[in-house]
Amino acid sequence: MPLAKLSWVNESVDRGPDPLFRAPIRQLTNSSQLSWGIYCEQIYASTDGRRIAFLRRDPAHPKRQDLWAGDLESFEIARVGPSASGLIASTPLMDSVYYVRPEGSSGQVLVRFNLRTLELDDVFAFTDCPVPGTPAVSSDERWFASNKHLHDNVLGLYRVDLKASRWEFFHEEKDIYNTHLQFEPSEGRDLLVQQNRGLVIDAQGRWVKLAGDEGGQLYVVDIDGKNQRFLPLGPPHTGHVDGHQCWIGRTKRVLAAVENSLVQGGQAIVRPGDAKAQIIMPGLTCVHVSASSDGRFMVGNQGGPERYVYFGSLETGKFVHLCESPCSRSGGHETWDEPYMTPGNRHVIFNSERTGHAELYVAAIPEHVMAYVTAGAPALG
Repeated sequence: MPLAKLSWVNESVDRGPDPLFRAPIRQLTNSSQLSWGIYCEQIYASTDGRRIAFLRRDPAHPKRQDLWAGDLESFEIARVGPSASGLIASTPLMDSVYYVRPEGSSGQVLVRFNLRTLELDDVFAFTDCPVPGTPAVSSDERWFASNKHLHDNVLGLYRVDLKASRWEFFHEEKDIYNTHLQFEPSEGRDLLVQQNRGLVIDAQGRWVKLAGDEGGQLYVVDIDGKNQRFLPLGPPHTGHVDGHQCWIGRTKRVLAAVENSLVQGGQAIVRPGDAKAQIIMPGLTCVHVSASSDGRFMVGNQGGPERYVYFGSLETGKFVHLCESPCSRSGGHETWDEPYMTPGNRHVIFNSERTGHAELYVAAIPEHVMAYVTAGAPALG
């Protein structure tokens, strides 16, 4: 496979230790363009934790954006190429990210970019196949999946066999507008699907919430469209599903943000088939959550006035305000913190507007913080 032709530059700024727990902060990008880390539910990083993928957009051209790569050893960044979508597919257990590249005046092509080898190749052309909305890819890189509105409030999930280069619909369900679609990483057979009950699509293609909105719920379905299993999340099992969740490494469990849960605050952990979810970290209710690739830790951010990145252990339930993350939360993903951890658990990637402009940041996790959340040692050493 051909290597990407990359021109690496260094824009980074050392922001010193954060005042909360002395986490070293590096501003990775520094440009008139808007930069952000794509989305925190999937991990856009090489499995050795060295390189990450992110998106940039010129505010003067809001419909154009580019995929970029960042190196966390040199703190250099490089443009990979134009991206036709703001959501990109990956998993915590793979080195590749999959994005859609515009082709000519109206065509679009699925591209694989390997963050470790820097190989770049086209893998599928969207001719008669629907252009992906919420994309997902299996860790073995066999299946690519997304969703398409079919009729009324019914949507279909379709799969692309990347080995055979063919596609087909395999599952239909009502109210799966904003699927947050994710493959279970270890086997790549199950897909996590978000269902937003009580929404309809208006004539302009917008989601409209009905007065009788029932809130969100989550289910799992296999790649053949069978064995649909709803998770015990949302009323009456827990507080409302916030709409942000992820698989926890290879554990086949799901981490989900739920509102006003069985205790005041907390995140839910559940395995498909469980009758009841486990609620951890009482007192902390995150909006966006992300689990580490080894399944031991989580990071997240809240939706209220506080502007912090939270870091905690899924094994002990202890957490800290890792660092400040000033952001307006006024619109797109670039205005939200949306943190995730790189493999190896050394760095947290997050968005912030601390300079008044959307940039991408890297926080190194101090040893004393890691010791505190895992074993209860004093957080300040």
